[in-house]
Amino acid sequence: LGCIAAGMTSDDAQESLEAQLKKAREQAQFEKQRADGLALELKHAKEQYVSIQTQLEQEEEAITNKLIKRLDVLKKEKAEMEAEEEMLTSTLETRLAQASHEQEVVVGKLQKQLEQLKA
Repeated sequence: LGCIAAGMTSDDAQESLEAQLKKAREQAQFEKQRADGLALELKHAKEQYVSIQTQLEQEEEAITNKLIKRLDVLKKEKAEMEAEEEMLTSTLETRLAQASHEQEVVVGKLQKQLEQLKA
């Protein structure tokens, strides 16, 4: 009735409604395509995030393994150095004891010689 009062015939009103419906369908199709595009973009972003996270975890694990190996090498070197230090200390103590004994022998001989010279 409102269309007729505005000077529109029922055919004009139907055409107007069909045009509006067509425009609404086109807008709905556009929004659906846009939503599909955004969903695909989100999917790719999530996949990229997972990929980056996996790569970071692998790099972290590689660094950790490298540090553990280096620590093991350093522990081994430390143990070797401690063993060498013990051996050197033992050798030096033995040599010092020998030198002290030799010194006592020499001092004893010199005292005997001095006593013989005094007598």
